[in-house]
Amino acid sequence: MRKMPVKPILAIAGLTLVAGASVAFAADVSLDNISVKTDEPNHKVVIKHVDVKGSNLSADDIKKLLSGELADKDEAALAQKLKADQISIPEIDSISDKGTAKIAAVVLTGVDSGKVAKLDIASADLTALDGSKDGGGHIGAFHAENANFSKLIKASGSAGGGFSGLGLTALSFQGADLQIPLDSEGGAASGKLMHLVVQPLTMSANYDGDFPSKFDVAFQGLTISFPSDSTQGAALKAFGYDSVQVLLHGSSTCDKGAKTCTLSELTIDSPNALSLSLSGTIGNVQTNVDSSDPSAAMTQALSQTLSSVQLKVVNSGLVEKGIAFYAAQKHMQPAAVKAQLAPMTAMIPMMLGDPAVGSKLANALSTFIATPKSLTLVVKAKGAPVPFSDFATLSNPAELLQKVSIDAVANQ
Repeated sequence: MRKMPVKPILAIAGLTLVAGASVAFAADVSLDNISVKTDEPNHKVVIKHVDVKGSNLSADDIKKLLSGELADKDEAALAQKLKADQISIPEIDSISDKGTAKIAAVVLTGVDSGKVAKLDIASADLTALDGSKDGGGHIGAFHAENANFSKLIKASGSAGGGFSGLGLTALSFQGADLQIPLDSEGGAASGKLMHLVVQPLTMSANYDGDFPSKFDVAFQGLTISFPSDSTQGAALKAFGYDSVQVLLHGSSTCDKGAKTCTLSELTIDSPNALSLSLSGTIGNVQTNVDSSDPSAAMTQALSQTLSSVQLKVVNSGLVEKGIAFYAAQKHMQPAAVKAQLAPMTAMIPMMLGDPAVGSKLANALSTFIATPKSLTLVVKAKGAPVPFSDFATLSNPAELLQKVSIDAVANQ
Protein backbone atom coordinates (compact mmCIF):
# COMPACT_ATOMS: atom_id res chain seq x y z
CA MET A 1 0.00 0.00 0.00
CA ARG A 2 1.37 3.39 -1.00
CA LYS A 3 2.24 5.61 1.92
CA MET A 4 0.61 9.03 2.09
CA PRO A 5 3.08 11.98 2.29
CA VAL A 6 3.62 13.29 5.84
CA LYS A 7 3.03 17.01 5.15
CA PRO A 8 -0.45 16.55 3.62
CA ILE A 9 -1.41 14.36 6.60
CA LEU A 10 -0.28 17.07 9.03
CA ALA A 11 -2.14 19.72 7.05
CA ILE A 12 -5.37 17.68 7.07
CA ALA A 13 -4.96 17.04 10.81
CA GLY A 14 -4.42 20.76 11.44
CA LEU A 15 -7.53 21.72 9.50
CA THR A 16 -9.51 19.11 11.40
CA LEU A 17 -8.35 20.54 14.74
CA VAL A 18 -9.20 24.08 13.66
CA ALA A 19 -12.65 22.99 12.49
CA GLY A 20 -13.20 21.14 15.76
CA ALA A 21 -12.13 24.20 17.76
CA SER A 22 -14.52 26.36 15.77
CA VAL A 23 -17.37 24.08 16.70
CA ALA A 24 -16.33 23.95 20.36
CA PHE A 25 -15.42 27.57 20.92
CA ALA A 26 -17.62 29.49 18.48
CA ALA A 27 -20.99 28.10 19.45
CA ASP A 28 -24.46 29.64 19.51
CA VAL A 29 -26.07 29.92 22.94
CA SER A 30 -29.65 30.71 23.93
CA LEU A 31 -30.81 31.25 27.51
CA ASP A 32 -34.12 32.20 29.14
CA ASN A 33 -35.18 34.01 32.32
CA ILE A 34 -31.83 35.00 33.80
CA SER A 35 -32.18 36.68 37.20
CA VAL A 36 -29.60 39.43 37.66
CA LYS A 37 -28.18 39.95 41.14
CA THR A 38 -28.61 43.49 42.53
CA ASP A 39 -27.49 45.27 45.71
CA GLU A 40 -31.07 45.97 46.84
CA PRO A 41 -33.22 43.09 48.18
CA ASN A 42 -36.44 44.53 46.70
CA HIS A 43 -34.93 45.15 43.29
CA LYS A 44 -35.48 42.39 40.73
CA VAL A 45 -33.92 42.37 37.25
CA VAL A 46 -34.71 39.64 34.73
CA ILE A 47 -33.27 39.07 31.27
CA LYS A 48 -36.18 37.33 29.54
CA HIS A 49 -34.11 35.81 26.71
CA VAL A 50 -30.64 36.09 25.22
CA ASP A 51 -29.16 34.76 21.98
CA VAL A 52 -25.37 34.68 21.66
CA LYS A 53 -23.97 33.84 18.23
CA GLY A 54 -20.42 32.63 17.68
CA SER A 55 -19.52 32.63 21.37
CA ASN A 56 -16.25 31.31 22.77
CA LEU A 57 -17.86 30.79 26.20
CA SER A 58 -20.11 28.01 27.40
CA ALA A 59 -23.78 28.59 28.19
CA ASP A 60 -22.96 28.26 31.89
CA ASP A 61 -20.24 30.95 31.71
CA ILE A 62 -22.51 33.33 29.81
CA LYS A 63 -25.24 32.84 32.41
CA LYS A 64 -22.77 33.55 35.22
CA LEU A 65 -21.55 36.67 33.44
CA LEU A 66 -25.04 38.07 32.86
CA SER A 67 -26.42 37.14 36.28
CA GLY A 68 -23.81 39.11 38.24
CA GLU A 69 -23.27 36.20 40.65
CA LEU A 70 -19.48 36.24 40.28
CA ALA A 71 -16.99 38.23 42.34
CA ASP A 72 -15.85 41.44 40.62
CA LYS A 73 -12.44 40.01 39.76
CA ASP A 74 -13.86 36.82 38.24
CA GLU A 75 -16.57 38.71 36.38
CA ALA A 76 -13.99 41.09 34.89
CA ALA A 77 -11.79 38.18 33.79
CA LEU A 78 -14.72 36.45 32.10
CA ALA A 79 -15.87 39.67 30.41
CA GLN A 80 -12.36 40.23 29.05
CA LYS A 81 -12.35 36.67 27.72
CA LEU A 82 -15.75 36.87 25.99
CA LYS A 83 -15.90 36.93 22.20
CA ALA A 84 -19.09 36.74 20.17
CA ASP A 85 -20.38 37.68 16.75
CA GLN A 86 -23.58 39.03 18.27
CA ILE A 87 -25.41 39.18 21.59
CA SER A 88 -29.13 39.89 21.34
CA ILE A 89 -31.41 40.54 24.32
CA PRO A 90 -35.02 41.29 23.29
CA GLU A 91 -36.11 42.50 26.73
CA ILE A 92 -34.77 43.32 30.21
CA ASP A 93 -37.28 43.90 33.03
CA SER A 94 -36.46 45.76 36.22
CA ILE A 95 -38.88 45.98 39.17
CA SER A 96 -38.24 47.82 42.44
CA ASP A 97 -40.14 49.67 45.15
CA LYS A 98 -39.99 52.82 43.02
CA GLY A 99 -41.34 51.37 39.79
CA THR A 100 -40.55 49.34 36.69
CA ALA A 101 -38.24 49.69 33.73
CA LYS A 102 -38.55 47.76 30.50
CA ILE A 103 -35.50 47.89 28.22
CA ALA A 104 -36.15 46.69 24.68
CA ALA A 105 -33.89 45.14 22.04
CA VAL A 106 -30.30 45.33 23.29
CA VAL A 107 -27.91 44.17 20.56
CA LEU A 108 -24.11 43.99 20.76
CA THR A 109 -22.29 43.17 17.54
CA GLY A 110 -18.63 42.18 17.20
CA VAL A 111 -17.83 41.55 20.87
CA ASP A 112 -14.11 40.94 21.36
CA SER A 113 -12.40 41.00 24.77
CA GLY A 114 -14.18 44.09 26.06
CA LYS A 115 -14.53 45.78 22.67
CA VAL A 116 -17.88 46.14 20.92
CA ALA A 117 -18.14 47.06 17.24
CA LYS A 118 -21.78 48.19 17.57
CA LEU A 119 -24.10 48.66 20.52
CA ASP A 120 -27.82 49.30 20.01
CA ILE A 121 -30.65 49.75 22.49
CA ALA A 122 -34.07 50.28 20.94
CA SER A 123 -35.80 51.95 23.89
CA ALA A 124 -36.57 51.96 27.59
CA ASP A 125 -39.92 52.64 29.25
CA LEU A 126 -40.21 53.64 32.90
CA THR A 127 -43.41 53.31 34.90
CA ALA A 128 -44.10 54.16 38.56
CA LEU A 129 -45.83 51.47 40.63
CA ASP A 130 -48.53 53.87 41.81
CA GLY A 131 -49.17 55.64 38.52
CA SER A 132 -48.04 59.02 37.24
CA LYS A 133 -47.68 60.44 40.74
CA ASP A 134 -44.11 59.19 40.95
CA GLY A 135 -43.14 59.77 37.36
CA GLY A 136 -41.94 57.65 34.50
CA GLY A 137 -41.45 58.14 30.78
CA HIS A 138 -39.80 56.96 27.60
CA ILE A 139 -36.13 56.83 26.58
CA GLY A 140 -35.42 56.61 22.86
CA ALA A 141 -32.98 54.61 20.77
CA PHE A 142 -29.26 54.57 21.50
CA HIS A 143 -26.49 53.61 19.05
CA ALA A 144 -22.71 53.50 19.54
CA GLU A 145 -19.83 52.28 17.38
CA ASN A 146 -16.40 50.93 18.34
CA ALA A 147 -16.85 51.07 22.10
CA ASN A 148 -13.84 49.85 24.06
CA PHE A 149 -14.86 48.79 27.56
CA SER A 150 -11.64 46.84 28.24
CA LYS A 151 -10.08 49.50 30.50
CA LEU A 152 -13.33 49.93 32.38
CA ILE A 153 -13.63 46.17 32.85
CA LYS A 154 -10.04 46.01 34.09
CA ALA A 155 -10.66 48.83 36.55
CA SER A 156 -13.79 47.14 37.92
CA GLY A 157 -11.93 43.92 38.61
CA SER A 158 -9.02 45.35 40.60
CA ALA A 159 -8.04 48.16 42.92
CA GLY A 160 -5.79 49.59 40.22
CA GLY A 161 -6.49 50.02 36.55
CA GLY A 162 -7.40 53.14 34.67
CA PHE A 163 -10.22 54.33 32.48
CA SER A 164 -9.44 57.14 30.07
CA GLY A 165 -12.24 56.83 27.52
CA LEU A 166 -14.33 54.43 25.45
CA GLY A 167 -12.80 55.22 22.07
CA LEU A 168 -16.22 55.73 20.46
CA THR A 169 -16.17 56.74 16.81
CA ALA A 170 -19.91 57.42 16.58
CA LEU A 171 -22.82 57.82 18.95
CA SER A 172 -26.45 58.81 18.56
CA PHE A 173 -29.25 59.12 21.09
CA GLN A 174 -32.82 59.85 20.07
CA GLY A 175 -33.75 61.56 23.34
CA ALA A 176 -36.13 61.05 26.23
CA ASP A 177 -39.33 62.38 27.77
CA LEU A 178 -39.43 61.89 31.54
CA GLN A 179 -41.51 62.90 34.55
CA ILE A 180 -39.28 63.03 37.66
CA PRO A 181 -40.58 63.32 41.27
CA LEU A 182 -39.68 66.45 43.21
CA ASP A 183 -38.85 66.43 46.91
CA SER A 184 -40.15 68.99 49.37
CA GLU A 185 -37.80 70.99 51.61
CA GLY A 186 -37.85 68.28 54.26
CA GLY A 187 -36.79 65.63 51.76
CA ALA A 188 -40.20 63.98 51.60
CA ALA A 189 -41.97 63.41 48.29
CA SER A 190 -43.87 66.52 47.26
CA GLY A 191 -46.23 64.75 44.87
CA LYS A 192 -45.10 67.11 42.12
CA LEU A 193 -43.18 66.22 38.95
CA MET A 194 -40.40 67.85 37.02
CA HIS A 195 -40.75 67.45 33.24
CA LEU A 196 -37.48 66.64 31.49
CA VAL A 197 -37.30 66.50 27.68
CA VAL A 198 -34.01 65.43 26.09
CA GLN A 199 -33.64 66.10 22.37
CA PRO A 200 -31.42 64.02 20.01
CA LEU A 201 -27.65 63.96 20.47
CA THR A 202 -24.96 62.90 17.98
CA MET A 203 -21.21 62.48 18.35
CA SER A 204 -18.39 61.48 16.02
CA ALA A 205 -14.65 61.08 16.54
CA ASN A 206 -11.48 60.05 14.72
CA TYR A 207 -8.36 58.63 16.39
CA ASP A 208 -4.62 58.44 15.91
CA GLY A 209 -4.12 55.17 17.75
CA ASP A 210 -5.91 55.74 21.06
CA PHE A 211 -5.51 59.51 20.79
CA PRO A 212 -8.60 61.46 19.63
CA SER A 213 -7.60 63.53 16.59
CA LYS A 214 -11.04 64.93 15.78
CA PHE A 215 -14.19 65.27 17.83
CA ASP A 216 -17.64 66.71 17.17
CA VAL A 217 -20.76 66.69 19.32
CA ALA A 218 -24.19 68.20 18.65
CA PHE A 219 -26.93 68.21 21.28
CA GLN A 220 -30.26 69.57 20.08
CA GLY A 221 -31.50 70.48 23.51
CA LEU A 222 -32.53 69.77 27.06
CA THR A 223 -35.70 71.36 28.43
CA ILE A 224 -36.61 71.37 32.12
CA SER A 225 -39.95 72.64 33.43
CA PHE A 226 -41.61 72.57 36.84
CA PRO A 227 -45.23 72.77 38.03
CA SER A 228 -46.24 76.37 38.61
CA ASP A 229 -47.24 75.55 42.20
CA SER A 230 -43.88 74.00 43.08
CA THR A 231 -41.04 75.82 44.87
CA GLN A 232 -38.82 75.43 41.81
CA GLY A 233 -41.53 76.56 39.41
CA ALA A 234 -42.30 79.65 41.47
CA ALA A 235 -38.60 80.60 41.64
CA LEU A 236 -38.20 80.17 37.90
CA LYS A 237 -41.35 82.20 37.24
CA ALA A 238 -40.07 85.01 39.48
CA PHE A 239 -36.98 85.16 37.29
CA GLY A 240 -39.14 85.47 34.18
CA TYR A 241 -39.02 81.94 32.77
CA ASP A 242 -41.45 79.01 32.52
CA SER A 243 -38.73 76.50 31.62
CA VAL A 244 -34.99 76.15 31.10
CA GLN A 245 -33.63 75.04 27.73
CA VAL A 246 -29.99 74.25 26.91
CA LEU A 247 -28.38 73.32 23.56
CA LEU A 248 -24.75 72.40 22.93
CA HIS A 249 -22.32 72.06 20.05
CA GLY A 250 -18.61 71.41 20.16
CA SER A 251 -15.79 70.48 17.81
CA SER A 252 -12.05 70.06 18.22
CA THR A 253 -9.01 68.81 16.32
CA CYS A 254 -5.75 67.49 17.78
CA ASP A 255 -2.29 66.76 16.38
CA LYS A 256 -0.73 63.86 18.25
CA GLY A 257 2.77 64.50 16.92
CA ALA A 258 2.71 68.19 17.82
CA LYS A 259 0.81 67.52 21.08
CA THR A 260 -1.61 70.34 20.35
CA CYS A 261 -5.40 70.56 20.43
CA THR A 262 -7.55 73.32 18.99
CA LEU A 263 -11.05 73.79 20.32
CA SER A 264 -12.80 75.23 17.29
CA GLU A 265 -16.02 75.76 19.16
CA LEU A 266 -17.80 74.85 22.35
CA THR A 267 -21.13 76.64 22.45
CA ILE A 268 -23.69 76.31 25.21
CA ASP A 269 -26.87 78.12 24.26
CA SER A 270 -29.98 78.76 26.31
CA PRO A 271 -32.56 80.36 23.98
CA ASN A 272 -34.14 83.56 25.31
CA ALA A 273 -31.41 83.67 27.95
CA LEU A 274 -27.70 83.51 27.11
CA SER A 275 -25.11 81.71 25.00
CA LEU A 276 -21.47 81.04 25.84
CA SER A 277 -18.91 80.23 23.12
CA LEU A 278 -15.40 79.08 23.95
CA SER A 279 -12.47 78.47 21.57
CA GLY A 280 -8.72 78.20 21.95
CA THR A 281 -5.49 76.24 21.56
CA ILE A 282 -3.73 74.04 24.11
CA GLY A 283 -0.20 72.66 23.78
CA ASN A 284 1.88 69.89 25.38
CA VAL A 285 -1.23 67.71 25.43
CA GLN A 286 -0.54 64.33 27.00
CA THR A 287 -1.15 61.52 24.54
CA ASN A 288 -1.23 58.73 27.13
CA VAL A 289 -2.95 59.54 30.43
CA ASP A 290 -3.36 56.86 33.12
CA SER A 291 -6.35 57.87 35.22
CA SER A 292 -5.54 55.15 37.78
CA ASP A 293 -2.99 57.55 39.28
CA PRO A 294 -4.87 60.81 40.04
CA SER A 295 -1.70 62.59 41.16
CA ALA A 296 0.14 61.78 37.93
CA ALA A 297 -2.93 62.70 35.84
CA MET A 298 -3.16 66.08 37.59
CA THR A 299 0.57 66.71 37.07
CA GLN A 300 0.19 65.92 33.38
CA ALA A 301 -2.84 68.21 33.09
CA LEU A 302 -0.99 71.12 34.74
CA SER A 303 1.96 70.66 32.36
CA GLN A 304 -0.28 71.47 29.40
CA THR A 305 0.09 74.96 27.99
CA LEU A 306 -2.26 77.74 26.92
CA SER A 307 -1.61 79.60 23.68
CA SER A 308 -4.91 81.44 23.37
CA VAL A 309 -8.51 81.33 24.49
CA GLN A 310 -11.59 83.33 23.53
CA LEU A 311 -14.87 83.52 25.43
CA LYS A 312 -17.89 85.21 23.89
CA VAL A 313 -21.10 85.88 25.78
CA VAL A 314 -24.22 86.71 23.76
CA ASN A 315 -27.17 87.95 25.77
CA SER A 316 -30.71 87.16 24.64
CA GLY A 317 -32.66 88.20 27.71
CA LEU A 318 -30.95 86.77 30.80
CA VAL A 319 -29.13 89.97 31.77
CA GLU A 320 -32.29 92.09 31.66
CA LYS A 321 -34.26 89.48 33.60
CA GLY A 322 -31.47 89.16 36.17
CA ILE A 323 -31.35 92.92 36.72
CA ALA A 324 -35.15 93.10 36.94
CA PHE A 325 -35.20 90.23 39.46
CA TYR A 326 -32.53 91.87 41.64
CA ALA A 327 -34.31 95.23 41.41
CA ALA A 328 -37.58 93.67 42.56
CA GLN A 329 -35.84 92.06 45.53
CA LYS A 330 -34.36 95.43 46.54
CA HIS A 331 -37.52 97.41 45.72
CA MET A 332 -35.65 99.39 43.08
CA GLN A 333 -36.05 100.24 39.42
CA PRO A 334 -33.84 98.34 36.90
CA ALA A 335 -32.33 101.65 35.73
CA ALA A 336 -31.23 102.37 39.30
CA VAL A 337 -29.51 98.96 39.51
CA LYS A 338 -27.62 99.67 36.28
CA ALA A 339 -26.58 103.06 37.68
CA GLN A 340 -25.09 101.28 40.70
CA LEU A 341 -23.20 98.77 38.59
CA ALA A 342 -21.50 101.36 36.36
CA PRO A 343 -19.16 102.81 39.06
CA MET A 344 -18.05 99.29 40.02
CA THR A 345 -16.45 98.78 36.61
CA ALA A 346 -14.22 101.81 37.26
CA MET A 347 -12.44 99.80 39.98
CA ILE A 348 -11.15 97.20 37.50
CA PRO A 349 -7.94 99.08 36.45
CA MET A 350 -6.90 99.43 40.10
CA MET A 351 -7.69 95.76 40.81
CA LEU A 352 -5.60 94.53 37.86
CA GLY A 353 -2.67 96.85 38.49
CA ASP A 354 -2.46 97.74 34.79
CA PRO A 355 -4.35 100.91 33.81
CA ALA A 356 -4.30 100.22 30.06
CA VAL A 357 -5.66 96.67 30.27
CA GLY A 358 -7.96 97.55 33.13
CA SER A 359 -9.50 100.48 31.26
CA LYS A 360 -10.14 98.28 28.24
CA LEU A 361 -11.94 95.69 30.36
CA ALA A 362 -13.85 98.35 32.30
CA ASN A 363 -15.04 100.11 29.15
CA ALA A 364 -16.18 96.85 27.54
CA LEU A 365 -18.06 95.76 30.66
CA SER A 366 -19.62 99.20 31.12
CA THR A 367 -20.84 99.20 27.52
CA PHE A 368 -22.28 95.71 27.94
CA ILE A 369 -24.15 96.67 31.12
CA ALA A 370 -25.65 99.72 29.43
CA THR A 371 -26.71 97.78 26.31
CA PRO A 372 -26.28 94.04 26.97
CA LYS A 373 -25.78 92.48 23.54
CA SER A 374 -22.42 90.67 23.58
CA LEU A 375 -19.10 90.61 25.42
CA THR A 376 -15.92 89.03 24.04
CA LEU A 377 -12.80 88.29 26.11
CA VAL A 378 -9.53 87.18 24.45
CA VAL A 379 -6.49 85.93 26.36
CA LYS A 380 -3.20 85.23 24.51
CA ALA A 381 0.18 84.11 25.75
CA LYS A 382 2.96 86.67 25.50
CA GLY A 383 5.65 84.74 23.64
CA ALA A 384 5.82 81.04 24.56
CA PRO A 385 2.61 79.23 25.60
CA VAL A 386 1.99 79.39 29.35
CA PRO A 387 1.80 76.14 31.40
CA PHE A 388 -1.40 75.77 33.41
CA SER A 389 0.76 75.19 36.48
CA ASP A 390 1.86 78.84 36.23
CA PHE A 391 -1.74 80.02 36.56
CA ALA A 392 -2.14 77.91 39.70
CA THR A 393 0.73 79.70 41.46
CA LEU A 394 -0.19 83.30 40.59
CA SER A 395 -0.53 85.52 43.65
CA ASN A 396 -1.98 88.65 41.98
CA PRO A 397 -3.41 89.86 38.63
CA ALA A 398 -0.22 91.78 37.78
CA GLU A 399 1.71 88.48 37.55
CA LEU A 400 -0.91 87.17 35.14
CA LEU A 401 -0.52 90.19 32.86
CA GLN A 402 3.21 89.54 32.64
CA LYS A 403 2.47 86.23 30.96
CA VAL A 404 -0.65 86.95 28.86
CA SER A 405 -2.37 89.78 27.06
CA ILE A 406 -6.07 90.42 27.66
CA ASP A 407 -8.45 92.12 25.29
CA ALA A 408 -12.17 92.77 25.65
CA VAL A 409 -14.83 94.25 23.40
CA ALA A 410 -18.58 94.72 23.80
CA ASN A 411 -21.44 94.47 21.32
CA GLN A 412 -19.34 93.45 18.30
